[in-house]
Amino acid sequence: MRLQLKSLMVMFGLTVIILSAYYLWVISTPPTYQPSLVESQSHPCLFFNSLEDVPGWRYRGSQPYEDWMEEIVGYAEGTLLHWNPSGRDVGDPETWEFIKAQYAEWLALAYLLTNDTRYAEKCMEAFRNYGVGVWNPEASQREGKYRAKALLHYSIAYDWITNYMRVKDPELERSIRDKMAETADYLMCNLGGWSNAHDRVNVACGLGVAALTLADYKSPYKTGPLNWLRVATVYLCEEDPDIGYIPMLQGYGNPGGVWAPYSYHYYFTPELCIWLNAYNHYFNRSLVEEYSLLRKFLNVEVWMSLPNGMGASLCTSGNIYWGHSYLLLKVLPEPDRRWHMWRIVNYLGVDGPIHEPTWGIAPRLTEIPNAWMLWLFILYDKHLVEPGPPDWTTFISFEAEAAVFRGGWTSSSDYLYLKVPNHPVPTWRVMTHHDSLSFEYYSKGDLLLCDSGEVKHWVPGYGPTYAKGHNTIMISNKVGGHMGGPVKGDFAHYYNPITLRNSLVRPYFEFVEAVMDWRYIESSPEGENYHVRELLDNPVQWRRIVLYPKDYFVIVDILNGSQVRDIDTLFHLSSLNIVESRGSNYNVTYKGHVIGELSVEDVPVNWTLQPYGEEVQAGAGNMVTWITQNISGMPVELRIFSAPASNITVERFWCRIAGYSLANEVTHPILRFKFRGSVMNRITVLYSRFPGGESGFMVEVPVENGTAVKFVRDGGEDLICAGNGTLQVDGLRTDSNIIFYRSLMGEPKLLTAFRTSRIIRDGVEVFVFSKRVEFLSATFEADAIRFTVKGKSETAIKLYAPNVREVRMDGKPVTFETVDGYVLLRVNLSSIHDFEVIKG
Repeated sequence: MRLQLKSLMVMFGLTVIILSAYYLWVISTPPTYQPSLVESQSHPCLFFNSLEDVPGWRYRGSQPYEDWMEEIVGYAEGTLLHWNPSGRDVGDPETWEFIKAQYAEWLALAYLLTNDTRYAEKCMEAFRNYGVGVWNPEASQREGKYRAKALLHYSIAYDWITNYMRVKDPELERSIRDKMAETADYLMCNLGGWSNAHDRVNVACGLGVAALTLADYKSPYKTGPLNWLRVATVYLCEEDPDIGYIPMLQGYGNPGGVWAPYSYHYYFTPELCIWLNAYNHYFNRSLVEEYSLLRKFLNVEVWMSLPNGMGASLCTSGNIYWGHSYLLLKVLPEPDRRWHMWRIVNYLGVDGPIHEPTWGIAPRLTEIPNAWMLWLFILYDKHLVEPGPPDWTTFISFEAEAAVFRGGWTSSSDYLYLKVPNHPVPTWRVMTHHDSLSFEYYSKGDLLLCDSGEVKHWVPGYGPTYAKGHNTIMISNKVGGHMGGPVKGDFAHYYNPITLRNSLVRPYFEFVEAVMDWRYIESSPEGENYHVRELLDNPVQWRRIVLYPKDYFVIVDILNGSQVRDIDTLFHLSSLNIVESRGSNYNVTYKGHVIGELSVEDVPVNWTLQPYGEEVQAGAGNMVTWITQNISGMPVELRIFSAPASNITVERFWCRIAGYSLANEVTHPILRFKFRGSVMNRITVLYSRFPGGESGFMVEVPVENGTAVKFVRDGGEDLICAGNGTLQVDGLRTDSNIIFYRSLMGEPKLLTAFRTSRIIRDGVEVFVFSKRVEFLSATFEADAIRFTVKGKSETAIKLYAPNVREVRMDGKPVTFETVDGYVLLRVNLSSIHDFEVIKG
């Protein structure tokens, strides 16, 4: 017993000695700190160093800045001074930390603008209650988003109030630095656990702003300002190791800068713009100029928006105004900033948003009415740049999954947006939205063919996200079987892959050619299981070609298969001029409708009286006429002429248009041109005009091995053909798959042909190639013939061009011969080349 007691005493003594030695080592060893960005940081530093740097302060004696300043101070006085920041109630937004942070930020600015210490003291009271409230009012997986938003706004509030705080309560100031750093470290260390891409961008922005605010902070935590800044730059724009070594901005996006569930970029775009402005001011350089992906992301709305400035319908997004242009003027380079100022002047409102709602100019989640005023007061200088539209119009990009044709930058310009999805993203909201090769069409000041979009207020769910909700094609697996559109795929693959085979933008002609290898259709045309794929017994190749000769559009759809099937070509007639729906969520008491008069082969169709959701036979033929009024009150007529002649049905169907609320979820007519066969060559002309404008007539021309349409107007005619490569019609002989030929008074004016080696008109060899070229596009002018060719080898070219003095290829002279009015030349067509045949 004594021996055991002695052993215990020895062990106890050794333990005391070891613990004492460890304690002495701990207190004598300095703590390890993460390095800071700078040794010393003055404040404010994020957006301005003094109030003279703030546009709203500089122009506070003029509008709109005078009113905005009054509103900022008035809200602080009338509301925030009476706010209790010490509460904690998940049901009370004013106790949520990210809302508290916005209040603190607002109070801090009110203090700077007035020197009224009541606002400063109230802001400090909010900081004394930092972390007391609710960090995350949602499920645990959303915690990163809410903590990041709180950190971002607390960091800004700290930047604006810290000089006062250091004098009045230096201990609080030191404590708050530690708490914000602890929050940043928590976000950084747990970043791998938050997979939602919207949330991750929020985290990056919060960490970035915190890194600059605490630039001189030597962090005792695992991470510090250098780590946080890396997330907000490299992870954001270059490579995020947690999501497969792609940038955060491609988490749900594509390499062209488009956020695929488009409206969801509003979940982080305001915070992103705030972060970019802070970076720009702090480092005196723009992150946008360092990363092209970021620049593409911020400019999407320039090329995608409708000619009236509204957003297009893309997946989750609808026809609303996006306002983040206000926040970009300082961070974008030339000429981009001029484009955004032009959007502000022409669409958004130079003295602040004129549309309700305008999205993207203030944090989406806020309890502050007109929260955008603070950010426009701080960041928007309406005198900074001269507005100017882009010097380009049409935008075609496979990496952006888009071909947007645009006739100009006026509100009545032509516009057609062809969707070419090819980049899978890890969200079913996108991958079960079956809009492959669908399009929207706007002309003469109105959206005349719409995407049905998401309809979220009629019934639970997202509404017509199946193919039927789009201007697309649906086919059956067998004659009489159910119709189905092309499904997309899973998070890693497209089941029906699309390639952008050809495109061209020239002053005289534009086109795009997309090709789908179609193997799977929807297992049902609508309903809960529409997204389940059904394997086709025999696959189909679908080519959709958009031709734009600068005064109307032609859609060419070529389907090649090995079995007879049913093929429907769908068009969704629409207008931004609507009779609004009424009711409440999931209780629509009145189904509104777009305003428009429909006729099929000149026979009126009273589509608004049709039963909803029933396909009704409306006639047979080629021509459909749709007359409506644009939002300026001008009558507009759209003619759709589609060949081959078909049975035409009309269905009254739902869509979301001209807004984002229940009122904008209305009915509209779907047209179906119905066809049965194994091969289809469909040509559809979309021609819109104001009443009294040039009319003309269209007719289907009989042709073997294909389809042909003639459009005759004022002494000229356009001939459009599509077929199997052996076409002879109306004096034209060619081996082209597709050809557009415009003549005026019998003379050629425009010519575009695909996969051709010869075009002969009335015995004249207009163009002959020794080898088939991928495409040819030519304009015949008084002084020259200008043409573009895509080929892949040495080729002899022969064209009819009397009296020629010079031939240029890509701007450089080339040798040529002339024989009996023909020009002969031999060139290496390695890719796409431009030629000028100059007359003498």
